[in-house]
Amino acid sequence: VFCGDAGAFVLGTILMAMFYAPRGSAIRKGWGLRWGVMFVGAISFMQVFLTWSGPIDDLPFGEIEGVNLSDPSLLTTMYGWSITQLVDRYLLLAKFCFAAIVALYLWGLLSGYADVQVLKNRNRSLGQSS
Repeated sequence: VFCGDAGAFVLGTILMAMFYAPRGSAIRKGWGLRWGVMFVGAISFMQVFLTWSGPIDDLPFGEIEGVNLSDPSLLTTMYGWSITQLVDRYLLLAKFCFAAIVALYLWGLLSGYADVQVLKNRNRSLGQSS
């Protein structure tokens, strides 16, 4: 039940992480796919984040017509979570996902810097040998 919006956080994070796919991979062959997947992941992450970080009145409590209660309603009525626990757990997951993206971004910066240094050293050694 928790994995509805939690899944949107995780899948959005995975889609954004695909931006850092290895150089020879299929997702990096065309520039549009890589950027498009990152954009879709960021939008889905932000949409769910705005829902859970906004006013409590905007939370999706209620009933899904013809199905059952919404996920937040099920978690509070059937599983006994308080609204504060519910919001805190979704926002904690969002923070973990965001931290993963920041860590991946920093890794990308450092590996890019390392690649530039290797190229500089290679060019320097080629210049000295000629």
